[in-house]
Amino acid sequence: MAVALLKRSDVAEKYTWNLGSIYPDRGAWNADARRVEEAMLRLESYKGHLGDSAEKLLGWFRELEADMPLVGHLVVYSNMLHDTDTTNQAASALKDKARGIQARFAAATAFAEPELLAIPQERVEQFMSEEPALQVYSHYFDMLKKREGHIRSPEVEAVLAMASDALETARSAHGTLADADLKYDSVETEGEDVEVAAGTINALLRRPDISVRKEAWEKYADGYLSVKNTFANLISGGVKKDVFYARARNYASSLDAALSRNFIPPAVYENMLETSQ
Repeated sequence: MAVALLKRSDVAEKYTWNLGSIYPDRGAWNADARRVEEAMLRLESYKGHLGDSAEKLLGWFRELEADMPLVGHLVVYSNMLHDTDTTNQAASALKDKARGIQARFAAATAFAEPELLAIPQERVEQFMSEEPALQVYSHYFDMLKKREGHIRSPEVEAVLAMASDALETARSAHGTLADADLKYDSVETEGEDVEVAAGTINALLRRPDISVRKEAWEKYADGYLSVKNTFANLISGGVKKDVFYARARNYASSLDAALSRNFIPPAVYENMLETSQ
């Protein structure tokens, strides 16, 4: 008897994500999307005014922190909906819409960090003295200062943010190819033909019969090898994206750019590789 992957509609509800805990229906998702559009206009009104006063600066942080979770909810819901069935085109469209909203939100707020860096340190300290609620951001300002030289002008930052959606195409296409379009055949185990797929390979590789493990792995690998040239091009696209961001932000390399997110010097990474050999 052939054993195929279950459709989500056939899986017991207790084993599925409770997407209703984020949004009960698409109408609620759309309502939050409209709220984010309105939030962009409010946040953009702060442009050129972050250094006006302690009250204005605190207002910026408070509004940004109130609106960012809405963007997160839109993205998480649409990503999870898409992941339940990567062949569902309606879910894919919603995921793309959320990613576009996220990019536009980032572009609308891209002026902030260049503008904050332009505020003299003494003025920032004065603001924190005048408004104690700003003191919680002291660490943020310290980390922001360390990124000086890699944060570009407001105009360039806005363009980089808007480009982020398009530059994720290679990664997105890689996921669709691997999770939706690839077919891996099946293996026979304990009298059943079990479909090899991303959702079954780990269980198959734990089967006690070594021949089953070997066949499952080979068929899983063969699925990737059947489209190896396409995967190679998608990986190349991802590398080009990383190199582009590194150069646009004045980093010595894409490795340096990646490590800088957590303020890790490249020497630490290189030392780890040397000691692990």
